[in-house]
Amino acid sequence: MCIRDSVHTALMIVVVRRQIGGLSGGPVARSAARSLVAALLTGAAAFGAAWAVGQVVAGTGTLAWLPAVLVGGAAGVLAYTAAVFALDISETRALPRLLRR
Repeated sequence: MCIRDSVHTALMIVVVRRQIGGLSGGPVARSAARSLVAALLTGAAAFGAAWAVGQVVAGTGTLAWLPAVLVGGAAGVLAYTAAVFALDISETRALPRLLRR
């Protein structure tokens, strides 16, 4: 699946460049790099929080994983929200307007 998605992305970049004359690489690359940093921070926060909760809350029941998932998910959401605003990812400027609708 990863190879298919990579090939599809490469083909779409070629098509878009032919259709509109390019992607203005600099701003797109900067935004992609910032988004990657935000995603890495999100993953680290979610994993760290879930791991910490897993160390404290031990159990063998079916729902023993629930606290780690909830805390890890919440930490990921908070970390991503903070990161996209701190990194000034341009697409997030539209977020408050969209949430008010």
